[in-house]
Amino acid sequence: MKKLLVSLSLFGFFWGVGSGLLQAQETVVTLACENKTDFPNLVGEGDKLDANTPGMSIEALRLVEAAMKAKKKNIKFNFIRMPWKRCMEEMKAGSVDGIFNASFKEERKELGAYPMNGTTVDESRRITTTNYSFYVQKGKKIPWDGKTLGKLDGSVGAPAGYSIIDDLKKLGATTEEGMEGTKKDFEKLGAGRLVAAAALDKTGDHILKSDTALGAKIEKVEPAIVNKPYYVMLSHQFVAKNKELAEEIWTELGRIRDSEELKAKWALYAK
Repeated sequence: MKKLLVSLSLFGFFWGVGSGLLQAQETVVTLACENKTDFPNLVGEGDKLDANTPGMSIEALRLVEAAMKAKKKNIKFNFIRMPWKRCMEEMKAGSVDGIFNASFKEERKELGAYPMNGTTVDESRRITTTNYSFYVQKGKKIPWDGKTLGKLDGSVGAPAGYSIIDDLKKLGATTEEGMEGTKKDFEKLGAGRLVAAAALDKTGDHILKSDTALGAKIEKVEPAIVNKPYYVMLSHQFVAKNKELAEEIWTELGRIRDSEELKAKWALYAK
């Protein structure tokens, strides 16, 4: 009888330890983002993020991670960087669990999942909102009134895979899709190889502020082309296995986005 009690006690001990380990086990969520600076959302080039100021999107996701852990949902975001078009391809294949920052396009729903409210994308659970604007050589004008784009004498540059390409085509512009990002588009614009460039305006403004040579040649056009909400998309494979967790991540992100916690992080980037 004593042997039986000892055995049951040991079993209970090891079961308790094992259960604790299972509860403490992290769910690693691998998210892919672009390998170009998208200030202030992403900072750093190539496969590295800036160690001290990785970007406001990373700050938001880390706050989501901390909030989830406080609710006993032990997740860990793993960030990897690659060209944007590849980010979408890897998500579709299920090689990564999700991507950010992605604007809403109906056809992208085949690639992965957005936070939804019924049949409509749930804008309240976006990660950020950003304008796209035209940039031109200083002293040059383009026929743009905020709604209609007149005939241009050349191409408008924009990064390959960006949703603004479709918007530009709808406006009647001839586009040149670059694989090297907005800064390269600005270099082409400054050299007269493009008539304009379309860029996320916080990214474009940051480039012109930090690169004095480009800043001396290029200026932003008002009004903006379009204002877009951006989302964390999650792979269909991840959502199929983790539906409840996916919804919690999106909901927590919606809360964090306008929180005082995240606003406090902005001081690091507003220098």
